[in-house]
Amino acid sequence: DSKQEPSEWGICAVDRDTPRNVANSEYLRKNDLKYQLIMKGADSKQENTIQVLKDYINMGKEPEAALNQLCLDTTRICSLTITEKGYCCDVNTGKLYDDNPEIVHDLKDPSAPKSALGLICS
Repeated sequence: DSKQEPSEWGICAVDRDTPRNVANSEYLRKNDLKYQLIMKGADSKQENTIQVLKDYINMGKEPEAALNQLCLDTTRICSLTITEKGYCCDVNTGKLYDDNPEIVHDLKDPSAPKSALGLICS
């Protein structure tokens, strides 16, 4: 049996404000931040409940909560998954897209970041 009791550690997911992320947040909150891992084989199917999330913050709707979580004494690791689009720069030259709406916003209001770069720099 692979079931384990929840431990004190956990993940606080911080996501950008996109329709998909809003849907993910709503689903997870409805299910007490648990989700199912389903593994299918040729002759079998196994389901496990995953419970590692402690919170799920939408950075677009709750920027202060995202910043506060990042700055907590109990936060030990900040791991980012950023796609090429999220770098907000020309990947060949490294030049920041200073006309990107999220970057424009973050430069004007660093206390409520919308981009991953804004969150890190705040």
